[in-house]
Amino acid sequence: MANLPLNNIVFRCYAHRQGSGPWYSVCLDLNLAVEAETLQAVKEKMNDVIGSYIEAVMDTDNPDSIQDLLPRRAPWLDWLKYYWIKQKIRFQNTLPRPSNDHTFKCFAPVKFAPAR
Repeated sequence: MANLPLNNIVFRCYAHRQGSGPWYSVCLDLNLAVEAETLQAVKEKMNDVIGSYIEAVMDTDNPDSIQDLLPRRAPWLDWLKYYWIKQKIRFQNTLPRPSNDHTFKCFAPVKFAPAR
């Protein structure tokens, strides 16, 4: 991953809520989860958590450990749920009611140091 010539890395996420309860979100590429009361709040919280996680990973005395922590994939059941939600959204676009399922992407700026 450190060889990618990118300024931003895209992380795939989904958000779900049961009824009118809080939103629950998972970042599939880093296996992070957050909860918030609104969809917008859960997206913002996920973005903050991703930024904090990347900052913590990069602030290490052992650069070899970075490749073990970026990426850190979520379990396959979370991936299955993500793709189920994507298909569900595709078919729900014709329905008048709002959905309790969303997928979204977070973009994290990453600066890669030159190889030593």
